[in-house]
Amino acid sequence: MPEIYYEESNSGITSGLPFIKVPEDKSMPGCLFMCEVRDLKSKDEEEVEKEIAIHSYANMTLLKNELSSKDYNKVRKALGLMPLEKATKKGEKINKKINKNIDVN
Repeated sequence: MPEIYYEESNSGITSGLPFIKVPEDKSMPGCLFMCEVRDLKSKDEEEVEKEIAIHSYANMTLLKNELSSKDYNKVRKALGLMPLEKATKKGEKINKKINKNIDVN
């Protein structure tokens, strides 16, 4: 069962993003399931009702390896992401700026 961890600081190796520590003999899960829990307004102020919805999150690396680039970009678009080629070019520009700033210091 994978465990999700959080760093207390944004300056750690994951920059504050949650992470899963994967044992050597295991691989990253292909899909994670998370419960969304919301408080509902109840008729009785003393009793708190909860609404629970289950969401699944797919490992994008697996999708990238198994889908055609056209289908993979459809998934990215549905998630509000740029097509991979465009995102890669944008990422390269950002990395060049970072590397330039590192070289100056």
